[in-house]
Amino acid sequence: MMIRQPSLIARLLKSSVVMLSLLLSAAPALAVDALAVSERAWQITQVLEKHLSNRFAGNQVETATADVLAEAWEGAGLMVQWQTFDFEFASRTQASRNLWVTIDGASDRHVVIGGHYDNAGQMFESHGTTDNGISVALIVALAEHLALHDEQPPFTLTFALFGAEELGMYGSQAFVRAGHADDVDAMVNLDTIAGGDILYIHSAPSTPSEHCADASTYSASADLREELIAVSEQAGLAFIEHPGYPGYAPGETGDWSDQRYFACSGIPIAYVEATNFSINGEEGYDGYSQTTHEAVWDCYDAEARTACNRDEETQWGKIIHTRNDQLERLLELFGNRVPQQMHQSSQLLAAWLDQ
Repeated sequence: MMIRQPSLIARLLKSSVVMLSLLLSAAPALAVDALAVSERAWQITQVLEKHLSNRFAGNQVETATADVLAEAWEGAGLMVQWQTFDFEFASRTQASRNLWVTIDGASDRHVVIGGHYDNAGQMFESHGTTDNGISVALIVALAEHLALHDEQPPFTLTFALFGAEELGMYGSQAFVRAGHADDVDAMVNLDTIAGGDILYIHSAPSTPSEHCADASTYSASADLREELIAVSEQAGLAFIEHPGYPGYAPGETGDWSDQRYFACSGIPIAYVEATNFSINGEEGYDGYSQTTHEAVWDCYDAEARTACNRDEETQWGKIIHTRNDQLERLLELFGNRVPQQMHQSSQLLAAWLDQ
């Protein structure tokens, strides 16, 4: 397929301004302007949706996406760092890249705010709008905002975008194993921060991941989760810890996203996600069933909180890795939910940095 030149798409990031003010509720003025960050993130989301939607790991669109996002950061005066890594897929070695910027803070604490920029691609009819375009857009926009407004955060921040997450967290694994997280004190993972019914902040599982090279270094600390939950409560936001469900202790998630290798290396993590853990989905209460919306089920039993017929259900309330993860479809299903949830994450991070 023909790939647009990154510089041409980057110009769209500067010209296609989309205002969300009418969709988003006003918030108290902060040192970080959460509304401005959200408006910029929504603009980036639309560019990813229209021009860079088939970001499957290792393909030309994933490569172009990284270039475009780097140009946006460089345009704000940020120095982009790169890491190329190899991974195995479809019986051959392929390549992807990580990119990140670091903004020095007022203290020695060092926090990574990261997420993956690849997606499941057209094989699932997905555009990766929520998984994970909106998170990527917010990460890029927040770093830009701090740089352009000469805002010094209370601690050092590294904003990281990881490649090849969908095939096995290869990007974040490469980042950690190369030593780029050796001086990192905490990691906030943004993955699928919009779309699902409920906004959560998770910590790592109590039990070390089987993928950890050395389980003795593993961190299951809930400190960062509790820190962000407290910020959410103080700011009047909607984030919660999920109660315990079979297979998942209260407030804990699985190891299936980019926080995995940070936790393996002893770094406390918090994982921001929009889903619905109260649904008994295809494989239990794992959060992969993200919504009770009737259009995303063949038949949903609200009382039992599962499919009417578990043997015959085909949709299971899933957004990610389906045709439901397209911006037009999401707006059709949920109205303003998606931009509003994105703005909640923007407000959460802004309030955290304004402490």
